[in-house]
Amino acid sequence: MFGVIALHATMPYVIPGKTGLADIVYDTGVISIPLFFMVTGFLLLPRNNISIVSSLKKILGFIRFIVTIVFIGWLCYSIVFGFSWDTLIRWLTGTFTTHGPFGVFWYLWAICICYLLLPLLNYLFICKPNTYISLFLVLWLFCICIFSYTLQGGKWELQVPAVLRVWNSILYFMLGGLLSRVNYKVPLWLPIVMYLATLCYIEYFGKPINNEYASTFYCSVPVTVLCTSLFIYLKNKTIENNRIIATLSTLFLPVYATHNVIIVFFPHFYDTIPIIAPLVNLIVVSILSVAMSYVIIKVPYINKLFRV
Repeated sequence: MFGVIALHATMPYVIPGKTGLADIVYDTGVISIPLFFMVTGFLLLPRNNISIVSSLKKILGFIRFIVTIVFIGWLCYSIVFGFSWDTLIRWLTGTFTTHGPFGVFWYLWAICICYLLLPLLNYLFICKPNTYISLFLVLWLFCICIFSYTLQGGKWELQVPAVLRVWNSILYFMLGGLLSRVNYKVPLWLPIVMYLATLCYIEYFGKPINNEYASTFYCSVPVTVLCTSLFIYLKNKTIENNRIIATLSTLFLPVYATHNVIIVFFPHFYDTIPIIAPLVNLIVVSILSVAMSYVIIKVPYINKLFRV
């Protein structure tokens, strides 16, 4: 959750062709979306008898959430700046194309695609594990080829909306399922080393292709290995009765809905504290997003909007 905020809060400070604090914080968030898909696959794929009906109900829940939140945001905006149906349509379509104040909702549409494929992937995972593993390996090879093509200057992937880059979302969704069957542990130094290697990798290869967006590197091997090693390490850690983590986990959807709006309307700090501005902006946006979301889920009836 905080990694996603890091991506969006520090992006305005990233200067093409230069490496600074903003780049480091932004690149750290590269694991966030892959980990979301991995957690989803980890929790869903091992279940028995997942039906298309249950998946469709979940998809409808996400659609209801997206449309409702966008409509509420548009209504508040319209009261101040005037009503325009074009704005509402533009904001709704922006949830697909990553444009507008709710462009971050592309992830929820991508999750809907995972849910649509869930019954089939669940059947393969439970009943035909060898086929499942083979499909995963083919998909991973495909992703590596796509990223290699991008490094050679290919623009094809960059022209595809993030929500339709299903090779990324399905890859990590399936990887999460595979890791549910992994019983061995990894030492802490492995994800740390992979994290440092990934930072160097993104900075080195991102500048020649003039594209350092995190989504560009989801296909890369270092990011996949980093996410895998970190996931395995954390999977074997037990945290009991931690109220902070328990509370934060309930704030995922409201934080996801509010943080980008806060980023858009909240002043930046580049003119006053340019050196540490990205980090300060991340901290301020995180605090405001969590605080606002905590208040929202405490309001009767309104909190139901954030359940899918």
